[in-house]
Amino acid sequence: MPAGPSDAPSRATPIPGVEGVRAIAAASILVYHCWRYGAEGGSRAHLGLVNRFVLPHLPLGVTLFFSLSGFLLYQPFVAAALSGSPFPKVGTYFRNRALRILPAYWVILLAVGVLLPAALLHQSRDQLALGRLVEDPELAVRNATLTQGYSPSGLLTGIGPAWSLAVEVVFYLTLPLLGLLAVVAARRTATPTRRLLAGLAPAGLLLVVGLPGRAVARFLIPAEGMTPGWDGDWHSVIVNSFWAQADLFGFGMALAVVYVGARQGLVRLPGSLAAAGGGRRGRCGGSHLVVGGPRADRHDHVRLPAADLAGLHLAARPGRPARPGRTPRSAAAGVDQPAVGGGGFGLLQPVSVA
Repeated sequence: MPAGPSDAPSRATPIPGVEGVRAIAAASILVYHCWRYGAEGGSRAHLGLVNRFVLPHLPLGVTLFFSLSGFLLYQPFVAAALSGSPFPKVGTYFRNRALRILPAYWVILLAVGVLLPAALLHQSRDQLALGRLVEDPELAVRNATLTQGYSPSGLLTGIGPAWSLAVEVVFYLTLPLLGLLAVVAARRTATPTRRLLAGLAPAGLLLVVGLPGRAVARFLIPAEGMTPGWDGDWHSVIVNSFWAQADLFGFGMALAVVYVGARQGLVRLPGSLAAAGGGRRGRCGGSHLVVGGPRADRHDHVRLPAADLAGLHLAARPGRPARPGRTPRSAAAGVDQPAVGGGGFGLLQPVSVA
């Protein structure tokens, strides 16, 4: 009989080090915007070589945020797939997601778009100006529901950076379905290797979704304005949509499979990666991840390259395997406090499934 729903997400145990990664991502985006838009007249500050080699790349903090979401939020779902633990309560999950983002967003939107004339409004396809959202009630509703980015006339209006929050919301809505896919696929298999592959299936699906979105934006619907990706055209709508960003969440989800598998004793990480959580850096090249049972021959092994996972330099330190029948205690479903180190995940060395 399938296990009943669990409220694991509501009892999630914080993962040491993740807040530091979030801080790095947030600081990179803040510094980029200050550099890009903070100078008088809208010109960029001139900081020598830093302008060329560092500051233009700080928007990768958004990539890190998306990958972190995939890594953290997928853990209870993949744990249910790998160990048969209860499936998370979907209602609790949605409630937690809504309470985390909507109240603060609505307060800021009210201040920016109603009390102050500080909301972004399109004056033309390529030009934004400050104003009040109350002047356009329909646009105000779209901003309040985070659906403003689904047409050129609404893209980047209101709170400009909220486009990434709108992408996150789509991921939040689809994640339970992706988790259910992994659980259903895993329960039809009998080996650890195949359960791990079932857990990876949703990550692969997001890769299949994201790459075509990028291809369409690049080759079929080219940019029309002066700042590609940030204009009021359909190219920018696609670039800033979940369709073109889905693969970034998939990288984090793939890491969650390796992480939870290691914590449950299904995956055994090599010593260099295990020590990364304790201060040594893992090696980052020329190796691979191998999963297979103790009786598996070479044809049963699966090699999974895991290059850096979109900048998530996290290494899980193997701990005690989950005991049979153990009830999950955290969002990682039955694991102790995980270690998050600074070592690059890189291409993993050979690892076997117990």
